Amino acid sequence: EYTHYAKLCLEKDTIIYGPGKWGAWPDCAVPMLQNGRTAMQVGIVRRFAEDIKKGDLVVLRVGTQNVYGVGEVVGDYDWNEAFGNVQNLGLTTYAPGTLVVA
Repeated sequence: EYTHYAKLCLEKDTIIYGPGKWGAWPDCAVPMLQNGRTAMQVGIVRRFAEDIKKGDLVVLRVGTQNVYGVGEVVGDYDWNEAFGNVQNLGLTTYAPGTLVVA
């Protein structure tokens, strides 16, 4: 059984990362810092938004040990409120992907 946000990612073929409650990159950078996020956390969101490209391979994991799927990025970064506040984590930044169960 999938836990956390893994099931959503597999069902929607979506790669999500957050926090996303402060909006799209790069507009979210300053609010993230003002709300206690570290520069490292802001940098991770930046890399997710700017560095992941179509064709990149991704691993769907929860934490550092549980792998739920692998996939390929098939679209560009976007911020989409439709994903809402996934399990109260604010995971609303995403990139379309094609994910398969590991």
